[in-house]
This record gives sequence, structure tokens and C-alpha cells, in this order.
Amino acid sequence: MKCVGTLIILLFVANFSFGLSDSDSTKSTHRINWLSFEEAFALQHITPKKWVIDISTEWCGWCKRMDQTTFSDSLVIEHVNANFYAVALDGEFKGDITVGEQTYKFVAEGRRGYNQLPAELMGGKMSYPTVIFFGENLQNYGPVPG
Repeated sequence: MKCVGTLIILLFVANFSFGLSDSDSTKSTHRINWLSFEEAFALQHITPKKWVIDISTEWCGWCKRMDQTTFSDSLVIEHVNANFYAVALDGEFKGDITVGEQTYKFVAEGRRGYNQLPAELMGGKMSYPTVIFFGENLQNYGPVPG
């Protein structure tokens, strides 16, 4: 849990650094090693690790801002890559996501629709961006919206 708490603090600090210029020393040319949910699930069976899941959409301006600031911060990148399986998940992914024997599908609803997996992870409260943390035993510590 200490690792998750540290990452939450790093995310919080990095999220408020968005007023800094691109030449700031916290910017990094390295990237978070993003995985699909299926890839992280397969790796979890080989080497258990904590997860950080970024749920976003193509149209979400704050999601893009978080990618440009928080997830581009060298401290966040280093900490996430060293301690977590990082999963990027589109809340409106139109394909199927198969986890074990469960398949999550796209549900056409309203103007956009949603994928069942991110909806389940967020407890049905579709808010973007949302970050979710899993423990090493895949326990969901709950969504952190915004």
C-alpha cells in the first residue's frame, strides 16, 4: 500500500505542475510502459505486481492534459515503470476485452457508449480521466476520478 500512496502523491504533485514550461527538468523523453489490460493480466500470472490503470477517452481534454503533464513527469514515469503494471484503457473501446474467461463488450448507449470493463472498474460512474489502483492480488482499491 505504501507504493500506491507514494504514486498518489506523485500524481497529485505532477498534476499541479502543468503550468511549467516544456523545458522544465521534470519532463522526460522516457515514457510509461503502457500495457493493454490483457497483457497486464497475462504478466500478472508470471510476476505479480501492483497495477495503475489510466481510464480515458479520445475526446477528453483533461485526459490529454494528464498525459502531457502527470504521465510525462520523469519521477512519475520512473516510479510507475519500476513498481507497477501500467494499463491504458479507453472507456469507450469498441472491441472486446477478454480477461480470463470473462469477455467485456462495447455497449452502444447514448451518443458514445462505453466498454463494460472500464464501467465495472469505475463502479458505473463514467468520469474521465479516472485512475484505478490494483494490489498484487488484483484487489481494486477504487477509482480516483479527475
